[in-house]
Amino acid sequence: MLRVLGVAAPHWATRNDHGRVLSLDSSDPFSLYNAFRLAAAHAENLVGYWGSSNWNNFADRAGSILLMNSSKNDIPLLKEKLLKIHPNLLLMGAMSLSFPGAIEVARIAREVLGEEVFIVLGGKHCIETVYFKDNDLCDHPASPLRLMRENLIPSVFDLVVSGDGEDVIVRIGNIIGYITENRKDRLAFYQLFQLMNDAAGDWIAAWNFKGRTR
Repeated sequence: MLRVLGVAAPHWATRNDHGRVLSLDSSDPFSLYNAFRLAAAHAENLVGYWGSSNWNNFADRAGSILLMNSSKNDIPLLKEKLLKIHPNLLLMGAMSLSFPGAIEVARIAREVLGEEVFIVLGGKHCIETVYFKDNDLCDHPASPLRLMRENLIPSVFDLVVSGDGEDVIVRIGNIIGYITENRKDRLAFYQLFQLMNDAAGDWIAAWNFKGRTR
């Protein structure tokens, strides 16, 4: 069964309260909800592996989307969700401001669930740091891919998605559902990546492999 947890990464690493700020933050996750809307429609209409996932009714889906504000205050709830849902797919969105929080969330998810969870990072930070230039894939020095490759952050993200995510998320979920149903480990995802090739939108999905980005 496909079990999904969606997270808007926290932008305050140690903030002690949930007071509002004037800038965009994870409590204004317009891009996250937009990215999830097609997957939610597939779940509601019982299409593919999404149709049998924990997203196929509103209450469970609402309970598996976590809008984090403060790492310090919201980590206990994150751990509770990880243990309750036991997701095999963790979808995260992060602006650059919340990228350190995304690293922390992914680290905790890996600590709690080990190799059973496939962790995907998307959002504004990925869009700004993973892109094509003159038909070559470029990753900015601040990109998750380069930072993992250079051992500047832990290798906690299995896939980095830049650009349109709606159809890409649907395809990722169906691949993870297939892998789970057939009792394969998460690394089998890369053998089935071609199933994403015709996903709609303008997007890049990349990962590190033997010291290089693919």
